[in-house]
Amino acid sequence: MNTLIPSFVNYTARGCELPNKQSSPSKGFNSRQVIRQSLIKPCNPAKNVIKISSHLRRWHHIFPKPVPIDCTKWTSLCSPACLPLTTDFFPTPDELADFYQEYTYTVSPNDEVNAFSYQDAPASGQSITERLLLDMISQRLAQGFQLVVPNSIETSQKSSDHHLSFSPAENNNGVLALSRSSNNEYDGSKFGGNKSSATTPYYLSMGHHVHKLWYDNTGQNVEVKRYVRRLAYTIKPISYSCAVWPKYMDGYQPRQVSFHYPVLSQYNWNYLDHLISGYQDEMTDSLRFWRARFALIPMEVVPSNHLTNPSNENLDDEELRLAGFFKFQELLWKVRWDPNQEKGEARNNNNRKQISNKLDIKFTTCNISTFVANHSDSWGESTDFATMSIGSRKGSGYLANGEKMITKEAKLSTVATAMQNPITGVKLQDRRWHFKLFEGVFVGNEFVDWLIKEFSDLESRDDALEFGNNLMTQGLFIHVYKKHRLLDGHYFYQLESEYAAARATKSWGVFRNTKNNNESNSKPSDDQASMSEKRPAKIDLSRSITIDIDNSKRSDRPERAILHYDVVHNPKTCYHFQLDWLDCTARLIEDLLQSWARTADKCGLRLVEVPVQQARMDTSENPFQAPVAIRMTAPPPPLSILEKKAGNLVHIPHLYFETELAKHHGFVLEQEADELFPTGVEITHSYYKTPARYSQYIHRSGVAIIQICDPGEGFLWVNNRLFTSHSNSGNQNKNILNQLPNPDILRLQFQRFCQDTKQLNDFWEDTTSKFSVETLVENCGSDLQTVTNQSSVEKEID
Repeated sequence: MNTLIPSFVNYTARGCELPNKQSSPSKGFNSRQVIRQSLIKPCNPAKNVIKISSHLRRWHHIFPKPVPIDCTKWTSLCSPACLPLTTDFFPTPDELADFYQEYTYTVSPNDEVNAFSYQDAPASGQSITERLLLDMISQRLAQGFQLVVPNSIETSQKSSDHHLSFSPAENNNGVLALSRSSNNEYDGSKFGGNKSSATTPYYLSMGHHVHKLWYDNTGQNVEVKRYVRRLAYTIKPISYSCAVWPKYMDGYQPRQVSFHYPVLSQYNWNYLDHLISGYQDEMTDSLRFWRARFALIPMEVVPSNHLTNPSNENLDDEELRLAGFFKFQELLWKVRWDPNQEKGEARNNNNRKQISNKLDIKFTTCNISTFVANHSDSWGESTDFATMSIGSRKGSGYLANGEKMITKEAKLSTVATAMQNPITGVKLQDRRWHFKLFEGVFVGNEFVDWLIKEFSDLESRDDALEFGNNLMTQGLFIHVYKKHRLLDGHYFYQLESEYAAARATKSWGVFRNTKNNNESNSKPSDDQASMSEKRPAKIDLSRSITIDIDNSKRSDRPERAILHYDVVHNPKTCYHFQLDWLDCTARLIEDLLQSWARTADKCGLRLVEVPVQQARMDTSENPFQAPVAIRMTAPPPPLSILEKKAGNLVHIPHLYFETELAKHHGFVLEQEADELFPTGVEITHSYYKTPARYSQYIHRSGVAIIQICDPGEGFLWVNNRLFTSHSNSGNQNKNILNQLPNPDILRLQFQRFCQDTKQLNDFWEDTTSKFSVETLVENCGSDLQTVTNQSSVEKEID
């Protein structure tokens, strides 16, 4: 039993949320009496438990026992209410036959998927099927079910002629063990001599639901029978009105709370079991899975070390952040699960030829909504490198005429011609970075990828990088600022004029607000019209991969999760990824996050868990927790002052001053409001994204979050309890946690600033005096989009 308990314990990672909330089991009814609803008082239960509520004995161990009034109930104060793995409640066979509906289906393992999943076990049908059965039981235990102890079933059998076979045994310590009885005469030659393992059922119970799982006669499939009790009373939600004094509020707030009955009868267990067996590959929102959302916050001071600057180059903070992010994304790619690729030495050898930007993430210096509005015409032009290694494409390195393979001995003109091949060449295009447009540039890491792919005598990234620098020394290309040699990262390079082919020029615009766009730019240019024609109907802002959280194989079962990650990243703002899992061991997830957090800290990033849903004032999820509304005593100046300084070249965001105030207090952009994204384009994610009413900013320490409300409504402050409550759980570096500021002190400081009229007016005046078109585009790119006549603006900035 000691080896089986780790697979069945209902592990739960702290701070993670379920898409669908689980309520306590509804009340049953006696088959021998009039059907009616019966309620009990858990804090003071009756001594004689009536039959109608006997299924609630699953929580009987937490009922307080009567003690003298002057005694302290230490057990209730110190012991958590953990649900045990077993229960002694089981309906009689007559009740199962008369008052329960039956649902039966069969599940068989998918050999193609599970052959890799259980590679540490003997390759036999019995082993795979048994592991599938154990995993199905584990999924039910993770969602609140309990194994029914044998004594309860034996008692039920004595009261009826019906025979129910169940043989979980107890070991010497009295602990339930999932063993097989030996009184069955079935020929179990396929099961290694275990003759009874094909027909021994396991019963699990939760409220009015009983599940029976057992092998069929062939031993290759798992039979599932669900018993769902028919209820005759209404299960409509119960509404409850109350007044609650939330934390940090000045008084009582009205709350309307709805208590829902469980919806287990509508849960698609068939889909879940086939997902476990490998016949389904999508974890739909209707499944009760765990999920946790994380943000990588750029630190104010970026360290220069072996991760961010291994070659000791002269890099600025932004370049160090980009280099650190490239290193961090390698961690995400390293734990991916690939059923078609063998692990071990073969994967390590391929790492020498893997591309650098394995997740195919796009980089920008503007906010995501702006990037979508201005680059949606080329959104589908992403490489397909992330699914394969460069070494697997060797042999494609031919010139356009197909006569000669490229080698290191080729002339510069030959290499330049191959680079500019529209089909097999490196990607040369106009790229914008910090408002400045660079024409016909390529990216350093993409050029290294291309060298490995196209040159037959380059076998590693180090060789390609060394050869590329030789080409640069010979005068083939230069860095756009003539600052760096060839680096394997996000750096822009241009071909020298003598090797660059003539290119068609293309007009580019500045960025302008998506709001009021029809008024300010009612007659788009031909270039804008062509962009709108190319704009796709749907844009994916995130992708997903399956990861193996147990690469070291410490667990005796598969430990996999779904990782969703952003496909666009601005090094000045937060980067997000989300983990979804069903019943992975929480210790393994904690260890993985610890490792990622330590590496992120060395890369100039801070890994912080953030809420999945945006906090709202009218929420009923937790009536005692609510965001704190903070209003300003001095309103911001009218935007017309800034519009005059901008010279009608750009449109001023309607929350420009509030955004600058948040940044002044150490907050960075964490999530943009949905309304800032362009209309007419369907924005999709690989996971269910909850609506975002306001733009959300997070403190660089990760301890607090604020939302910028509509003009004149101020801010909403939320303490990030998912991060601060983990100080003792170990998923973050303890030295960092000891240095974190107190979120309550930060809130009081921000409140005092917003309530000080003189300080606010001085800040508004200082912000107005420092305003320029360049700072507007740099700092508020989320509210800008393309317009014509950029040349005059660039000329003014230059």
